[in-house]
This record gives sequence, structure tokens and C-alpha cells, in this order.
Amino acid sequence: MPEKFPAIQGGGSLILAWQIKNKRVLVVGGGEACNRRRQATHSAYESNQVAAGRILNVLNADAKVTLVSPRDGLNEEVAYRVEKGQVDFIDRKFEPSDLDGADM
Repeated sequence: MPEKFPAIQGGGSLILAWQIKNKRVLVVGGGEACNRRRQATHSAYESNQVAAGRILNVLNADAKVTLVSPRDGLNEEVAYRVEKGQVDFIDRKFEPSDLDGADM
């Protein structure tokens, strides 16, 4: 006899939508250091685009971005956003206190 309710099937995904307009979003890492850590499994282009893509998506949602990363770890697009003042930039490695005041 068939079950009354659907069986649980693990391995699925859940996509969440957050309204982050005017929220403070913390991004840690600017691309290049990520590239060095992931070279074994990702192409350089893909790794370099992770931080840049996330920052762009968050900016497009009208959030306020704070980026924490050593300056020498920024990829070209992330460095451009910093130079243009599109993100608040903290030039150093992440510290737990960076989470203070962040909404996400």
C-alpha cells in the first residue's frame, strides 16, 4: 500500500531569498588568496570570480558591503569596487570582531 505522505529524499537544496536593502553584509576575502587555496579543484577564473560575484549580487540588492581582506589578495574586479568606494574596505585578515554590526 502506498504511503500517505511523500518519502524524505536527502541531498536536495533550499534556496532562500533575503531582503538585504540597507543591511550591512560582511564579505571576507577578495579573490586571489582564494584562488591559491582552490587551484587543485577550480580554474583560476572561477575562483577569482567568487568574491567579485558575491559582492556584485549584494550591491545589486542595495546592501552595504564591508570587505575584509588583505589588499594584496584582491582580484581586479574587487579592487575596482574598492577603488570606486562601492564597498567599505578593511585591509587585513579577518578577525572575529568583524562580525560585530554585520547583518549577514
